[in-house]
Amino acid sequence: MDDLKQWLGENLVIGDDLQSKEFPETGRGLCSCRTLSAGDVIVSIKLTQCFSAASVQLSSGSVIPQFIRDHPLECLTLFLVVESWMAERSEYAPYIRSLPREFTNPLFVLRGQLPENVDPHFDALLLQQHRDLRRGWKLICRAFAQPELEHFSHAHSKQRFLWAWFAVATRSLYIQADMPALVPFVDLLNHSPFARTRIVLDGTGNTFQLITEYPYKSDEQIFINYGSHDNTKLAVYYGFTITRNPLSEVKFSMEELLSFFPVTDAKMKFLRQYDLCDKFSCSWDGLSLAFLVFLNLRNFKGPDYWPNSTSSEI
Repeated sequence: MDDLKQWLGENLVIGDDLQSKEFPETGRGLCSCRTLSAGDVIVSIKLTQCFSAASVQLSSGSVIPQFIRDHPLECLTLFLVVESWMAERSEYAPYIRSLPREFTNPLFVLRGQLPENVDPHFDALLLQQHRDLRRGWKLICRAFAQPELEHFSHAHSKQRFLWAWFAVATRSLYIQADMPALVPFVDLLNHSPFARTRIVLDGTGNTFQLITEYPYKSDEQIFINYGSHDNTKLAVYYGFTITRNPLSEVKFSMEELLSFFPVTDAKMKFLRQYDLCDKFSCSWDGLSLAFLVFLNLRNFKGPDYWPNSTSSEI
């Protein structure tokens, strides 16, 4: 932390009173040495210390191939691959050292390989991330084949790529629309679905500011909100889950429900008529409306109870 703050220097306009601390449930995070009120600026950093595809430069003076700047995430991945390989020769070494060396995302743990016997609700997310990962690897291989990077052939490895790709994927913020960026110091803040913060640029447009809309006590962990993610998305994209995540839900298909709770053809016709054959889920708020209708309909005995139903016997 001290090295990181010293490296940021005067570029860290506000935030010097934030301290790194280990927390029982979330691991390393940041807390403030003072009480924060709603509307306070948590961190203020000059944009010159934020890394985006439009602004990032290699400390060696080598040029990043232009084509990869059109792929912001891969551009930042390439930046981390090269700078991490340069180690202490990199002018960004204090920032590189602040990044985790390992990640708990399933595809990182499995070194980019898809797991066997995946829960079907994880399938779509893992497959999409696997496609993104393979696409990123091809772009990085293409970049290292360019003459601009011929001096960095030893930096090009699958393991270094995996580390850099997941560092960018789990830590980048969007300080501008469609423009992910690595923001030193701010990326030490952990996620909470209850955190209320906003990202703004100051009047000059040269300084990134993170403002809390929630008060914090001194030594209390400060959070930001990564977005509206249930535990499935958090596990795949960030490598962790949250106890009693208010956005988490268990989803069920019609086939799964019918295997345990069969219904008559007349009841199925009713469900189709009112578009109630999907959106079955259970969350901390209880069962979804479609799920409740399904269960009530299954247990219902007697004549029609819905005015517009075309079935004479439900």
